[in-house]
Order: sequence, then C-alpha cells, then structure tokens
Amino acid sequence: MWFCLVGVIGITVWRRRAQLIPQRGMGVRADIGRLRDAPRVRVSGLTMTAPDAARLALETVQGPDASDSGEPEQERAEDAPAVTLEFSIAINETEPGYPLLQEWMERQCILGVVLPPDSPLIRLRCLDDLQPLTLRRLDLPT
Repeated sequence: MWFCLVGVIGITVWRRRAQLIPQRGMGVRADIGRLRDAPRVRVSGLTMTAPDAARLALETVQGPDASDSGEPEQERAEDAPAVTLEFSIAINETEPGYPLLQEWMERQCILGVVLPPDSPLIRLRCLDDLQPLTLRRLDLPT
C-alpha cells in the first residue's frame, strides 16, 4: 500500500518537475537571474511632455557602480562614457509608476533594464529592493 502511494507521488512530481524549475521571464526569481545579464542604468531625467506622456532619460552605469555585473574587474571599461537613452513613455502623474521613477532618480538607484525587441515595453527593476516597473513606449520606430 505504501509502495503504491510513494510511487504515485513520485510519478506526479516527475511529470510536473518543469513547473518547479524557475524559468526566465517568470516571476521574481527568474528576474533576479536575468538581472545579471541586463544592462545597468540610472534614471537621469523625467519630464512630463503631455498629460499622459513623459520623456524618460536613462543613463548607463559603468565602472565600480556596476559591481554585480559578473565581469572581472580588469575587463570593465572604467573610463567609458555613460550613454544616455531617451524614451517617450505613456505615464501620467497620478499613476504609481511616476513617483517610483522620481524616487529612483532622487536616490540614484541602479536599475536593470530589459528592452524586448519589437516590443513597446520597457522593463525596469531596482537592484536595491527588486521593485519592478513596466512602462509603455510611445516612440517606437515603425
């Protein structure tokens, strides 16, 4: 009897093992794993351009600030100039993402950024507290 019960449990776990393994793009654990590969940025500017649109400027982080990038110290470009990425995003001052972006800009938080190809989304995640934010771009080239 016990042998049959253990066998059923074992078969069930074996069949559903793929659901137990975190995969990239699914949940916080996967995002933490993906952050190692994601470029590091800081919010350097947030300006409202219309009632439901803003200009978001992200500055790449180089050198010692990007300490968890997984690259050996000698391979990092310490003197590489920071690159500023500018996006037009859909947001207004009453949405929860607006004060979060302002807080990240004031605190100079390091963020991981994911820009899916051919997608209007920008995914940001703060490396300090793992707070995520997904924004919709308005300036995608057609």
